[in-house]
Amino acid sequence: MDDGAEQSFCEFLGIENHDGHELPGVSTPDGLEEQPESEKPGVEPSVLSPSVFDETVPLNSDRDSSSSATFDIDKQVRIALQSQRVAVPKQLWETGVWQLIFTNQNPADSFSVFGQELHRPSIFQGPVAASDDVEPSSKKARGKHRFDRVVRFKPDLTWKEQTDAALQSSVKLWYLLIGRWKRESAMYIELHEFRWEGDAITMLLDIFAARSPYTLRKRALALMHICDYLELHWCPAFPILEKDMYAFLCYERDSGAPSSRLKGYMQSINFCRFVLDLKELDEVVNSARCRGTTKPKSVVERNQTSPLKVEEVKLLHSTLTSGSELWDRMFSGAALFCLYARARWGDLMRAEKVLIDRDNSGVACYLEARVGSHKTMQSQQHRHQFLPMVATAKGLVESNWIEEWLEVRNCLSLDFSRDGVMPAPQPDGQPGARPLDSQEAAGWLRLILFGDALPVEGRKVASHSLKTTTLSYAAKRGLDINLRLQLGYHTQPFRMGLTYSRDGAAASISALEQLLCEVRLGLFRPDETRSGRVMQQVTAQSSDPIVIKDEEESRPVEPSMVHQSAFPGANIIDSNSPNLEGTSSSDSDSTSGSEMEETTFEPYATPGKFEPPSAPEGFHMWQHKKSRILHLMENQNNLVFTCGRSVGPFHTKEGLHPRYDTPICWSCFNKARQ
Repeated sequence: MDDGAEQSFCEFLGIENHDGHELPGVSTPDGLEEQPESEKPGVEPSVLSPSVFDETVPLNSDRDSSSSATFDIDKQVRIALQSQRVAVPKQLWETGVWQLIFTNQNPADSFSVFGQELHRPSIFQGPVAASDDVEPSSKKARGKHRFDRVVRFKPDLTWKEQTDAALQSSVKLWYLLIGRWKRESAMYIELHEFRWEGDAITMLLDIFAARSPYTLRKRALALMHICDYLELHWCPAFPILEKDMYAFLCYERDSGAPSSRLKGYMQSINFCRFVLDLKELDEVVNSARCRGTTKPKSVVERNQTSPLKVEEVKLLHSTLTSGSELWDRMFSGAALFCLYARARWGDLMRAEKVLIDRDNSGVACYLEARVGSHKTMQSQQHRHQFLPMVATAKGLVESNWIEEWLEVRNCLSLDFSRDGVMPAPQPDGQPGARPLDSQEAAGWLRLILFGDALPVEGRKVASHSLKTTTLSYAAKRGLDINLRLQLGYHTQPFRMGLTYSRDGAAASISALEQLLCEVRLGLFRPDETRSGRVMQQVTAQSSDPIVIKDEEESRPVEPSMVHQSAFPGANIIDSNSPNLEGTSSSDSDSTSGSEMEETTFEPYATPGKFEPPSAPEGFHMWQHKKSRILHLMENQNNLVFTCGRSVGPFHTKEGLHPRYDTPICWSCFNKARQ
């Protein structure tokens, strides 16, 4: 029963018990004085609760023998309850029928004709205090902070401890899963050759090295569902046969499973085939009808996360600058870091260290997070190095948000090396050890932007919207796709250029700063449609100083005042540069509108690309089958290459499809050009 609805014993019986009135049929006989509680037979003083004596009238007070005294039933019931002995906890083998097996006790002594002996509960809750003295409940106590609406209070573990725990749980799940497979399966045999379970789990850890623990768990749960189906329908155990897999996929489809879930089952089968090397699944992997069941019957548009609008980004800046709660300001700064760094929230929370890049005057200009555990860490481009996620201090507003965020972190006594980028706050308002997860970040973001943590109808605003925002702006502005790939930390074919660059993000960061400058000056409006995004464009001229004439004074503008553009359109002249007002009026008489249209919009020059090698006129190419090196040979020759080497058994001239990176024989090509 709820504490707020607790009834006394008299109320339960329907008897009114008013102070100073006698209860009908209940009274103390005249001439008898009530004994103190400690002197009553069968009552031990040591077991009496202090709450028993918290009454208005003491039990041992003198009473007039000529008058009938009121009898407090509630008090007597509590006394009777407190007089019972507390049950001592017993082991399983000391109770019930087990005590007859493990002890020499007589069965007649174990069972009583009067039933089980009553004992007082070990925890007794006294009467409910007055409403003014009631402590606030835990839910009400949690409501004093705004983040209580989105932050879930989970075990306070660091991200490394969470990853390790998830990995152990996933590997043990795989250990149980393989135990349900066929005994003649190669993986089952290898796993059960070990004498100890720990050795088998160690082998699974080696097999699943560098795999995400959450991916392992997702694949294992899908295979568990397949094994349940096989056992339910009396089919042979896993590895599954092709006909059984097709029947299972049809069963799931008829049950209303979406195509994404069916595709997940096939991905789990592919995972077992190529990671665990189960060759028995080749027939299932290559089955056309199994793959056909995963195709959706109708085209469904992808529900992608929405980028934040310019006003919503400015609202984050405003919350960071003058938010009502300190933790709201802290989260707004972390959200801006994720937004301008184009980072996934989970990757940013696993940053190994954070570097603050200050200029000569000591002002923070860039914030860089070095991330070792991220989504593309197994690619050749990002292997054996931290991924630098860089955010610029000057975003869509003029203020330096990095300095403001560092000030908030100092107020909370946070350190990047100890607390990370965004620790989850505890109920008492102190920072915890665990980082804020992506679901909590999504709810907190919606709470700041829209006043409610629930999803917004018509838009999918989540933590991934932070990464999408600036990348979407860059795509709408026409930024080169190679720069956009670098901004999004995606892999590229030109790895060698990044290997020797030492700062491969410099060009992309510069382009992003120019894009943000356009949005800040109102020259580019990413929230508008295609017809109204670009408001003004100035033609890029030569490298000579640009002379801007004025009626009062003519003064050249240095090239340093012009931001070189990395995308189609204008070189943007900084608003702080002198003599920028009224520049178009002086030349308006000498330049017609048609001429302005011709000079304003120039075609965008695409960057140079590597072309595959081709044979010069009078030569044809041969290729070595193993080394893939291309040689040249004159058309009238069939035995000797231009470099002097003879045609061997591994050389061929049929079916050649060279790429831009196909190796060539420089001796042949140099001699052919002479």
